[in-house]
Amino acid sequence: MYRIATVALAREFVSRGIGVVYGGASVGLMGVLADSVLAGGGEVIGVLPRALADREIARRGLTQLNVVESMHARKAMMAELSDARTKLRVILRSRIQI
Repeated sequence: MYRIATVALAREFVSRGIGVVYGGASVGLMGVLADSVLAGGGEVIGVLPRALADREIARRGLTQLNVVESMHARKAMMAELSDARTKLRVILRSRIQI
């Protein structure tokens, strides 16, 4: 369900010419968003701390990948490169039946 919504969001971004600036990883819903925007011909810029890049979770093939020294530098660069923000959130609910 969340993956389908993420792919739909990516298609909407591409259709409107909206690029994506994100954390630069290849995992999770943001990885799905990046893959989908790139598949549609859109622009995706990643900003990844060196510690994570060294663990090889960086998404290869981005329009641009910036490797920075810290999480603080990552957040600052993402803010500088972007015009607006959105978050993909996963809400987990459990039902306990007695």
